[in-house]
Amino acid sequence: EFNGIASFMAGLDRLFLFMKAIQKLDPDRPKDDAKVMMKDMSPPDEDDRPSSQHVIRVKEVRASDLAVNASTDRTQPSTILTMRDVRLVTPDNKRVLVENLDISLLRGRNLLIAGVSGSGKSSLLRAIAGLWSNGSGEIVRPSSDQIYFLPQRPYC
Repeated sequence: EFNGIASFMAGLDRLFLFMKAIQKLDPDRPKDDAKVMMKDMSPPDEDDRPSSQHVIRVKEVRASDLAVNASTDRTQPSTILTMRDVRLVTPDNKRVLVENLDISLLRGRNLLIAGVSGSGKSSLLRAIAGLWSNGSGEIVRPSSDQIYFLPQRPYC
């Protein structure tokens, strides 16, 4: 029991330090990070079978090109990640992990992806990174030189 609690606390500590580093690098970032968005991502029913396999399109764009609108109004936050009608399926096409996902993440905002084991959280991040193509939909994200993916646990 103690090891589990210690591991959980170490993870919280890493998240806190990571958030502090982000705030230091982006002083204009809103400080209202208490607003966290969660979505029920429970595993789909076993009867959910994809009708056909498509490929998820990942479009990389420069962060400066990801503005919500073309106006020069800098008070409006820009979109840094967009997912349109994203559907993720397992490599064997037997289970749908995520379906009809439409989301736009604004600069300076947080997104917490939560769900039970096997619900597709890591697969969704792999799709955003361009490492998972089983499914359909479109993902628009910053180019590879402007985005950084961290592992769930540090490698020692």
